[in-house]
Amino acid sequence: GLGNSGAEIGIEVCRTHPTLVAGKPAGELPVKHGRTAARFVLPLVRFAGLHVLNLGTPIGRKAIPALKAHGAPLIRT
Repeated sequence: GLGNSGAEIGIEVCRTHPTLVAGKPAGELPVKHGRTAARFVLPLVRFAGLHVLNLGTPIGRKAIPALKAHGAPLIRT
């Protein structure tokens, strides 16, 4: 599949073997990630997940079905 592990394995194996993966690509994180990015971005994501994107808010009730309909973006290492 095209989850994080499957995509990483597929990228490594495709250099030496013909490779097919199952599933639709969900995209990749559009920003560089790492320790510095995590220090600034993760608190914002955590706040949004706990206080904004929940079933208790109108925006959360609208956004949650859309978030559940797609796979998570790939986190390339």
